[in-house]
Amino acid sequence: VIINLILAGSDNGMLGKIMAMINSLGLKENVKYLGFVPLEDLVSLYQLSHGVIVPTLFESVSLPVWEAMILGKPVATSNICGMPYQLGDLGIYFDPYDVESISNGILKLWELKVTETLSQNLKNRAQTMLDKKKYAESLIKIYKEVKNGK
Repeated sequence: VIINLILAGSDNGMLGKIMAMINSLGLKENVKYLGFVPLEDLVSLYQLSHGVIVPTLFESVSLPVWEAMILGKPVATSNICGMPYQLGDLGIYFDPYDVESISNGILKLWELKVTETLSQNLKNRAQTMLDKKKYAESLIKIYKEVKNGK
């Protein structure tokens, strides 16, 4: 299966190695690096995408995951840190240290039938989790549980 991939964002110092690997695998025609993308163009990229891949090694929550969820796009992401909390059972997870696991996660995302129900569930979860009052209530609940030793 050949999947076209659009990479966006700033170079964190690894772009040269990443592009060299893409070239060595003969995938140059299937991968485009756009660099930093202004918000108005980023929304269009999300809307045109089948889904979003976030292979993070360390994030408590991820802005690209929120952006994808708000627009109803499915996400394949690392199974570490806050990603499972952020997406719940709506995410596709992989081990970011295991190439086969990453590959399987991307393939699952690619083969996923994106339904209106899934898109709406992603939007609803984002809206609920980003609601300040509900967020504060959930923090208070956690603090009370910690205080009471539960």
